Amino acid sequence: VIGSVDDLKAHGLKGVRCRWNGGLPPEGLVHAHAQIRYRHRAVPVTLMAKGETVEAYFSDPQSAVTPGQAVVFYDQDRVIGGGWIKAALHEGQMATSPFEV
Repeated sequence: VIGSVDDLKAHGLKGVRCRWNGGLPPEGLVHAHAQIRYRHRAVPVTLMAKGETVEAYFSDPQSAVTPGQAVVFYDQDRVIGGGWIKAALHEGQMATSPFEV
């Protein structure tokens, strides 16, 4: 199937094996920034974490959200935590539960 460049953009990601600053995941919905590649500019996300699992939704869809790559979450210039991208979430593929990994 051939599609447009916009078809490659993800609306969010599922992350696994996350580690959190302070040892505990943030509670509830958290507004933060996520960096999904080394030279990628951190972008606004809304995330929900549970233990070592996280779902993050981008304010604007992002390209190249790649399973196996690292993701790091920031509150301004402070690292909140990070983990490994398990899956990109595309429009219409959002989980009904934030922790269906």
